Amino acid sequence: MTQPSLPIRIMQMLRELHVRGYASLYLYSGLSPSGGHWRYAIGVIVDGEWPKNAHVVSGSVGSTGTPPWCDRLVVDASSLADAFETFYGEKLVEAKTPNAEFTRWYADTLDTLAEAQPLVFFADFPAPHAALLKAAPGYVGRY
Repeated sequence: MTQPSLPIRIMQMLRELHVRGYASLYLYSGLSPSGGHWRYAIGVIVDGEWPKNAHVVSGSVGSTGTPPWCDRLVVDASSLADAFETFYGEKLVEAKTPNAEFTRWYADTLDTLAEAQPLVFFADFPAPHAALLKAAPGYVGRY
């Protein structure tokens, strides 16, 4: 059995972090202009709004590789979440703010995606999930 792509594992990692109490972490993701790399920003919802410019991490990945918070390719979302918690520690304190409405929206959004479909809110062409942001609690627009 092949493991999910890195974008899918990062999306699942965020869901796992929500379960661990980091309910105010958001993921804002899309595609590079070429469509060859998945871009992401993970940040903290502040005063009920996201995305904010002060994010925890942002980057761009292909379907494989390692994220900046992990020194090895991890197999599952739980291990990726462990590494994220360890690496970013203090930056995550604000993310412990309860946010049941957002975590429910995020989980429901992931549940609507096909098994290997990365979440794409923005792209240089019509982004397949941009409309989902209309229902996102606290979403205030692009960076």
